[in-house]
Amino acid sequence: MVCSSALGFYWSAWECCEHLERAEQIDEDEPFGGDRDLRPTRFMIRMLKSIAKFVIVLVVMTVIFSMIWGELITDRLYNCTDAVGFDYLQPGNWVHGQVAFVGHVLAGRSMSEPDIIKEGWSAAGLWGLWLSFFILSLVASVLLARKAWVPRGSAGPDTAQNVGPTTPVGTSERSAFPTP
Repeated sequence: MVCSSALGFYWSAWECCEHLERAEQIDEDEPFGGDRDLRPTRFMIRMLKSIAKFVIVLVVMTVIFSMIWGELITDRLYNCTDAVGFDYLQPGNWVHGQVAFVGHVLAGRSMSEPDIIKEGWSAAGLWGLWLSFFILSLVASVLLARKAWVPRGSAGPDTAQNVGPTTPVGTSERSAFPTP
């Protein structure tokens, strides 16, 4: 149920961005992009579109990094005896109380035992790793928010697209073939 509602949200947001891409297209022949009164509206559409793309990519990156954190970091670099999952979404709550440093991290230990961190790592090292994941997700979100998701030429079925050559009749290319 949660997965289907999340996919519905992403699909709706994607459709919203496609609709905004189509609405933003302007007539390139007119100076200043058309009517001057529409400039603030176009700017607001671009901003709304960029913010929507940023949020979508940030949520997707958060889900991806949560899965990576759960698979590659939790129970390999540290183990908290009273963890409830989603450790990437709870920064700093990875280990607390008594902390022991061990050569090999074991999962499924008793809550009476101390939390453990792999030798060579520390809570500050985990913070640095989490911060690098977070900064990477922000950078990816900013870069992808600035990129056009729908190419200008594919705005919809009613957009005319040139499929073949556009050489007018009677030009030098046509005159290369003699007519009877």
